[in-house]
Formats: sequence, C-alpha cells, structure tokens
Amino acid sequence: MGAAVNLSDIVFRWRKSGPVVLNIPSLSVATGEKAFVSGPSGSGKTTLLNVLGCVAVPEEGRATVLGESIGELSAARRDSFRADRIGIIFQQFNLIPYLSVLDNVLLPCRFSGLRRQNAGGAAPQIAARARDILARLELPVETLIDRPATSLSVGQQQRVAAARALIGSPDLVIADEPTSSLDEDARKSFIDLLFREIEKNSQTLIFVSHDRRLEGMFDRTVALDRVNRVSPTGISV
Repeated sequence: MGAAVNLSDIVFRWRKSGPVVLNIPSLSVATGEKAFVSGPSGSGKTTLLNVLGCVAVPEEGRATVLGESIGELSAARRDSFRADRIGIIFQQFNLIPYLSVLDNVLLPCRFSGLRRQNAGGAAPQIAARARDILARLELPVETLIDRPATSLSVGQQQRVAAARALIGSPDLVIADEPTSSLDEDARKSFIDLLFREIEKNSQTLIFVSHDRRLEGMFDRTVALDRVNRVSPTGISV
C-alpha cells in the first residue's frame, strides 16, 4: 500500500515576510487510511488542509498528493487535479443556498469529467447515484431532495456536504471539523456513516478536529502540534 499523502521538509508561510505557519519535516498518510488530525487552535490545521487540498503550495520541501508533486503543477492544473481527485467536507459546509439538495450534491460532477464518469456518465445515472449516497447517509431523500439545501437542519446539511464530497469517488476525502456543531450522538452517527462510504470505495480520509474524543474511531492520530515544528507565535522550534 503506497502513500496517498507524503510531505517532506515542508515550510509554508502565507506572506513572504510573514511568520512560518508550517514546518513539517515528514508526514505521510497511507492509501486507504482513515487519519485523524488533531491540534489546538493555531497549530496549522487549516493551513495543512490548504496544502493537502492543493490550494496552497509550500515555499520549501515537497508535497506529494496522490502521486502528484503539487509544487510542480500550474495553478490551473492544481484546480483540475483537486476537482477530479479530492473531495472536501468544509467546516461550514459551504452549500450553495439557492440550489436544491440534489444540485448541491451534483456540483463536483459539473466541474470534473472524471467524477462525472465515475458517477455514471449520463445525467440520470449521476442523479441516481446522488440519491443513493444521500439515502445511505440516512437523509430522507424523497421529502428533502428538491428543497433548498440551507433550509435543512444542521445535521442534514452536514450529510449533504458529505454526499457532495463523496460523489464521483474521489481518491482522497478531506474533512475540516465537520462535526463541530453536532452533539455527541450525532457526531458518532455521522462518522459511522462516513466510514461506511469511505470503506465501500477504498478512499483515503483525512479528518481534522480539535475534539480528541473522536480519535479512537480512526486508524491513526496525527498530533499536528507535535508534527509541525512551529509555536503558536510562528517561531520554528
């Protein structure tokens, strides 16, 4: 089993004259692994996700994601690569308020030919796949599928966001604090459902949270405040 993610001697700052935000000598996540990334505020969790999601490029070191060295890709190629092969569940879900539940889930297939093909190719097959994912995430599809996504409860919106990340079987799924607004029972239920989908499609999951109570559910924990050699003041340690 190879590495889905491999970081080597990474240094990143948001501005050339600004503080170092990431200083990671080594970090890898195996293909098919469900990794829990923990760390307090200021430990670099969001910045790390920007690097893994091919949004930000380190100024030093090598970041390899799904076999691609992201520093060697143009901005347009990174965008295309992310659309094709990475699904992201955002902390605030980032659903499009004027689109229906179904149209929100289908968005990745409008931007990626690969994910469109993986989901069935033709519009009826893709819509059926979206409904299937939502149903397996235990969303009452028939009553909610045509409603505006933001009219749903927080827990329901979360499952729509997860379905959007999963459709088209991207190789890597990144979850950024997606359970922060849920109670304990709802958190566990959501993670169980997410794992079921991830395992069904042999995907890699990187799940970021400050809630250490969740880590026992995952294959491995990465304590970012230990891996990232930067103090909260931005000084390398």
